Amino acid sequence: MGDQIGTSEDQRPTVIGLPAGHELRPDPDEVLLDTAWRCDVPLASSCGGQGVCGDCVVTIIEGAGNLAPPDVVERAWLDREARPADVRLACRLHVLGDAVVTTTYW
Repeated sequence: MGDQIGTSEDQRPTVIGLPAGHELRPDPDEVLLDTAWRCDVPLASSCGGQGVCGDCVVTIIEGAGNLAPPDVVERAWLDREARPADVRLACRLHVLGDAVVTTTYW
């Protein structure tokens, strides 16, 4: 019996990765890319999490208000690539509350 978003006794936020249904629980101060790797969920990165390659891009489906704002590195990449507000870099993304995300390859 799976937990629904926000109802778990685990106090960490829940990030659901669609369409595969990955359930990720980021530790405090852990970026989403590191959470995915810790949970053996495939999420690409060729720059080692430096925020320059864009391989770890995710689209926010729900819970955008539960995410830390982009830092200066992510903001520079988003501006340079002219990406919409619902696109974020998982290697720079700190999750503060429940969210739902997707990538092009899940």
